[in-house]
Amino acid sequence: MSNKTASASRRTREKTGAVIQQRLDEGMYKPGTWLPPQRNLAAELGVSCATLELALQPFKASGVIVAMPRVGNVVADATSTEPIRYTTDNIARTLRKRLRDGTYAAGTPLPSQAQLAAEFGVSHCPVQIAVNTLRGEGLLASHAKAGTRAVVLPARKDDGVLGACEPTGTLAEPTTTPARRFKAKDVESVIRKRLSDGTYAAGTRLPAQPRIAAEFEVSLGTVAKALTRMRREGLLYSVRGAGTYVAALPQSTTGDMR
Repeated sequence: MSNKTASASRRTREKTGAVIQQRLDEGMYKPGTWLPPQRNLAAELGVSCATLELALQPFKASGVIVAMPRVGNVVADATSTEPIRYTTDNIARTLRKRLRDGTYAAGTPLPSQAQLAAEFGVSHCPVQIAVNTLRGEGLLASHAKAGTRAVVLPARKDDGVLGACEPTGTLAEPTTTPARRFKAKDVESVIRKRLSDGTYAAGTRLPAQPRIAAEFEVSLGTVAKALTRMRREGLLYSVRGAGTYVAALPQSTTGDMR
């Protein structure tokens, strides 16, 4: 590489670093939040991924930006020694806040679960559980053709999880509640409901046990325990090497699924 080329490359790298620094200073990249994927950010800034990586190195070396393998780059929180690691509980809390402040206005669609998973740097399972939690709280509603949308809740004074709703329909800041810990009977109850409503149709294969375990954030042993009783009742059957399948359910069973 000639001196002229090296000088031009250095100037591009320094200019890229200056843009990132400006965005950090202005709060565009806030502590605890994820930077855009490097490929997207490089395209936005008009540089190569290699140049962007070189521009990010001083920020990583000083601890301003932390690289999370196979996830992305997160802006370090000055008040914490660890970057935010998103879990089901704080994903749900973040979505509640956006519903409250109007980021997701009533009647508007939420981003897809794939988009939310990419934003929070997690798999789809924690996002799915968080969205299901908010559906259960009445904050979200699902429509077959319209996707998941925000809803307006009526004012309630006895809402111990979300707090009372404002007269305008915006949500008050939710109180902090511990994350739910699923037991085998809880997992069994959810699967029974999915059998009943056709989510898991007769003859279809259930998700693999590791996937079910990831969805509910439980051990494989807990999942196995949840499935055992339903196998004994003939609701499910296993095929060695192929997985667990839904049996053809008798009418009396589908009408009284717990």
